[in-house]
Amino acid sequence: MKFTNLVAIAALLSVTQAVEVRSTAVKDWFEDKTPPPTASGTPSSGFFGADEDDVMNNIFNHYAVPITNAAGQATGTKVLYKDGCQKACAEILLVTKQVSEAKMEAYMAEFFPRTWAKFDLNNTGEIDITESHTFMRALLGRLNQFVLAPGSLTDIKV
Repeated sequence: MKFTNLVAIAALLSVTQAVEVRSTAVKDWFEDKTPPPTASGTPSSGFFGADEDDVMNNIFNHYAVPITNAAGQATGTKVLYKDGCQKACAEILLVTKQVSEAKMEAYMAEFFPRTWAKFDLNNTGEIDITESHTFMRALLGRLNQFVLAPGSLTDIKV
């Protein structure tokens, strides 16, 4: 048993090759061809991607209302009524985009009714909670992180 262990270790040592160690120091863009950073001038709250989604989940779930069937039992789905959705969107706008309350109120007054009309096509006064993230991205429009940022699709001259 000991002999087979020694043979296995010897075989492993004979097969291994030298490992090349490279420097991980940041080099000039022209040397290592990494793309330059984009959206450097975009104001940010520090919430990106999943962080921003977590903020939206927490706020939308706070304002969402569970749906019940005719027997009064919960169906497991939630909806956002127009007033609750407007309050949630205003709160998300304040938290994630760091705008003043005056700018938030002006923005919401101008863009919320239009966006709501696109999502509440049947005029039921509610949207499903599963549509909330898409609704918020549509409401943000030009306030999204990479719109008009250098290197983004909107930066291309047509």
